[in-house]
Amino acid sequence: MVRLTVKNHSHSEYEGLKTHIFAKNHIQLILFNLFLFKIVRNALFNSIWL
Repeated sequence: MVRLTVKNHSHSEYEGLKTHIFAKNHIQLILFNLFLFKIVRNALFNSIWL
């Protein structure tokens, strides 16, 4: 029941790697969106006060 074939093992490693890469990209995406939001908000704020 616990016995794993080499194929299943490499597949689970691949899935783990994919999840790791996705999580890394997801964090970068969030940071980029926050950065973008800050720029847009500052631009709107400046245009209101001009």
